[in-house]
Amino acid sequence: MLLKIITLILIICICSISTSFSYIMIDNTFGKNDYTLRIKYSGFEKRGKIKCVDVFFSSYILDSGFGYKNSLFFPVGFDKNDNMIIPNAGADSISFFRIDSNGNVNQSVVNIDNSAVHQISYPYFVGSYQNSEGYGILLGKLRNVGANFELDFYKKIDISKYIENYYYTTIVGFRKLFDSFFIVGNTVMRGKNDIDILLLKLGFNGDLYKSYNDKGFLRLDNLAGGMENDGVFSFQTDKDGNMYFVGFSKSGNHCKDMLLVKLDNSGYLDKSFGNNGIVLINNVAGGNGVDLLSDIKIKNDYLIVGGISYDKNSIGRPVIMKMYKGKLDYSFGDYGIKIIPCVNHGQVLKVCIDEMGYIYSCVFNFSSSNPEYELDKPLKVVQMDQNGRIIDEVEMFFDEPTVLLSMLIKGKKLYIPVIQSNSSGYSLKVFRFYIGDKNVDH
Repeated sequence: MLLKIITLILIICICSISTSFSYIMIDNTFGKNDYTLRIKYSGFEKRGKIKCVDVFFSSYILDSGFGYKNSLFFPVGFDKNDNMIIPNAGADSISFFRIDSNGNVNQSVVNIDNSAVHQISYPYFVGSYQNSEGYGILLGKLRNVGANFELDFYKKIDISKYIENYYYTTIVGFRKLFDSFFIVGNTVMRGKNDIDILLLKLGFNGDLYKSYNDKGFLRLDNLAGGMENDGVFSFQTDKDGNMYFVGFSKSGNHCKDMLLVKLDNSGYLDKSFGNNGIVLINNVAGGNGVDLLSDIKIKNDYLIVGGISYDKNSIGRPVIMKMYKGKLDYSFGDYGIKIIPCVNHGQVLKVCIDEMGYIYSCVFNFSSSNPEYELDKPLKVVQMDQNGRIIDEVEMFFDEPTVLLSMLIKGKKLYIPVIQSNSSGYSLKVFRFYIGDKNVDH
């Protein structure tokens, strides 16, 4: 009898345990426009209408500045009220599109000519401008006035006055310091065919901060021993003000190696990290071709980085890695590395981490052996836990050529803004998903 009572108590306790599951689900309350999309949830595929934000652009800059289209350099941010901000440049002005939590869109136009925004961290933005003498760097600041943005200030800076043979820089990230801006980007010098990484410190008046590296800037090249391109794709700052960026460096055998760099809070290479502040990784998927990192995020001193690595069959594999102090965290995936299954080639373009610690990667699939993007292939959002176990995924198949602008998380919502091209111009679309962990009582 006692045994039966104990067994009954155990059954009641087990049935009342609150467990949880994670999920990615489309949010059909966001936006006013219906969009027909083929979408695959956890292996089940269907085609139907979903809600999204849809804004028509007569023109949109899809070129990175280096002559090819890609999905890594487009500016998207949030203001202090968690409204999304997406800029778009025209000949005589820059438009800032503000999208609120319900998907309502408001456009603000500021009069800055021949300029483009590369990165935005509200209220500041950075970019480039062009005149008859070449290209320079743009700094600016916005302010909220009701539902609109107004220009607080902007400054055009002729960098060629300070850097000999300077031609152009695509800015990948920036940080506002107490008395200056620290800028990271990819730069091309006149008379030189390859790309270098440029670290730049500018005072609020636009002058180079000469106390930094004795001249206000630092150029990084040949980091992997090759004499070709070095590039940066993503930039992040940790809670202590240390700065990280990821990308690639060409090695002596002309292959691309994954590049991870740590700077201290003054902008100098952190000599205690990796090899004097630099970590190079290659042959992650077992091949001897392209290895590069597209994005980085930071959570509790851990670095989550994503990119692509080619295997022994010359197939590009989407890769996520978890690192601590410049070394792989062996508790994640296969000794710190998670290769995400995909059809044909794939690359992790963006990574995010939510409040619960779940990791999200946006994977781009393509069918050729060239890692430049075929814009009409599907995007896949993959959710995994802190150990690299894939929990859920959503795959989106677009009928129109589509470029990913970013992937962002606010609270329990994940945003996917894209640009699509058609015969009339361009369409900005923003999709929103519910994400996270949902408790269920059994």
